Amino acid sequence: MGEFGMRLAPIVIVGVLYAHLNCKPTFVRVDEGVTTESLDGDFRHGFCSCLETPLLCCFSCCCLPLRWGDTVKMVGMLGFWVAVLIFFSLDFIVNMIAEEFGHIHWTITMIIIPLPITLLGTVYRQQLRVAFNMDQKPITVAVDLIQWCCCPCCAIIQEARHVEDARILGHLAVTEPGKSADAAAQPASQPQPEGQAESQLDTAGQPDS
Repeated sequence: MGEFGMRLAPIVIVGVLYAHLNCKPTFVRVDEGVTTESLDGDFRHGFCSCLETPLLCCFSCCCLPLRWGDTVKMVGMLGFWVAVLIFFSLDFIVNMIAEEFGHIHWTITMIIIPLPITLLGTVYRQQLRVAFNMDQKPITVAVDLIQWCCCPCCAIIQEARHVEDARILGHLAVTEPGKSADAAAQPASQPQPEGQAESQLDTAGQPDS
């Protein structure tokens, strides 16, 4: 627990400054003419375009739990500190196991040990797709899994840029978490045939006998 606390303390200090003392910097800027509709359907920024936002890139790489926690908090999935603690704890356990067993074979270090973080990121990336009305197919699960396995930093930065854009533009997924997904899930009303509609109007206009 001593090592856990020593590693967690800097995260808590930075997290308090970041989330509660209005020290959060402006990570992204949105060009004029960009609308909320551009955020629906797919991620607006490329997976490997991290360096387009240097400040966000540096912060995310240095403080992965904080940036991921802020992202899932903004869309109403988890509380900020709950998300930070979950991510940090998994990362701490993964690193401890890697130090103990990583020398056995490279697959243990590269694939098996990071699996909990990869699964966590994939699950909430899929929920992010729901919030922004993106495709949810088996292929997207596979893509998200591979992306989180290959480069968690790139995945976190891509998600953060998307959500920060949504905050600036006032997208429903951030302003009213859950509403955009509910609206997308509601089937569009089917128009009634003309003859059936007229029949219903005639019936409604007749007085009760």
